[in-house]
Amino acid sequence: MKIINKIILCLFLSTLFASQNQLLAQHSQLLFSQIQPGSKEYARIRRMILESAKKSSNHTKENNIDKILPGLYLGNDDSIKEVHKKRISHVLTVKQRAQLPREYQVQWQTIAISDTKNIKIAKHFESAFKFIDSAYGPTLVQCAGGHSRSTSYVIAYLMYKFDLPFEAAYHWVKLCRPTAKPNPSFYNQLLQYEAFLKLHPHTIPTTN
Repeated sequence: MKIINKIILCLFLSTLFASQNQLLAQHSQLLFSQIQPGSKEYARIRRMILESAKKSSNHTKENNIDKILPGLYLGNDDSIKEVHKKRISHVLTVKQRAQLPREYQVQWQTIAISDTKNIKIAKHFESAFKFIDSAYGPTLVQCAGGHSRSTSYVIAYLMYKFDLPFEAAYHWVKLCRPTAKPNPSFYNQLLQYEAFLKLHPHTIPTTN
């Protein structure tokens, strides 16, 4: 009888711990979009990104999707296939002629731009950042290759959200996704945004 009771107790505890771990994982994902400047979590993430400048990545494989932070993913066209597995609730697609398959029940927003030098990415910062911050679950930011357009918006978001210099945000994203590489025009625009943020922290520039 004692053995049976011990087995029942072990099963109960394992179920309880599993439920707690699942709840904590879900909470950490939900919390990301709600992190506010001045909070301990905000300071922890900002410090982690700034200190990443001392590190190099051994990750060289080109994945369809990479985790940038808990609850924030960056990927290419095929990253959409990971929506269910990673419980992604929001998808921001940065490319022209985007179409999300109907089988994915997520909140979806598109920024229909090409990967060319004449595109002004700051024009869409406000809508992109608001969309990411409105997420109640993990968010995926994607474009065709997951190299330039989506990367530029993720870098800009990190700069805006965590008051980061461009190089720190860029280096962090490249640690997580080595193939990340904004085109030269986007690169320069992100440097311009860095200068703007030095004068106006946590602010989105007004563009026409």
